[in-house]
Amino acid sequence: MPFVQAGSVRLEYHQTGSGDRVVVLVHGLTASHRAWHVVQDQLGDLGFRTIAIANRGAAGSDRTPEVEDYTPSQGARDLAAVMESLGVPRAALVGASLGARTVTRVVQWILEKVACLALVAGGSLDARRPLTEEARAALEQRAATWPAATSREALAAHIQRSLRMCAR
Repeated sequence: MPFVQAGSVRLEYHQTGSGDRVVVLVHGLTASHRAWHVVQDQLGDLGFRTIAIANRGAAGSDRTPEVEDYTPSQGARDLAAVMESLGVPRAALVGASLGARTVTRVVQWILEKVACLALVAGGSLDARRPLTEEARAALEQRAATWPAATSREALAAHIQRSLRMCAR
């Protein structure tokens, strides 16, 4: 796998496809860029250039000792540096879990680099508050009607729909 310099760290990444329609994929805390391989294959078949980045500490990417180096804010700085290093002036950003918080920070700081945004299981951007018993009961009731966990193919289809909406 290739590496890209992002400030003081080297980050591993996997790229598929080519062209000007670029999608950058950012994983969550306990995953790596490998989580996106099915999505990359499907988006590549549709003519997108995809770049999946392994965040600090994931896969072969550099690890740093400071806890603060693993925040969404630092991840956003790393992501901006990766886009700069790879010559990507603007891209659709897709983030899952902690990656959703990371790409949201990019939107807040450097909106001009973002063509569109897709968030997967991003949760709230605010600090978590304890659930009341009433809220917990309502959430459990709603969760009982949710479909079973989705496949990677279903996730890829969801991201494709989001990208089509961005193109409008």
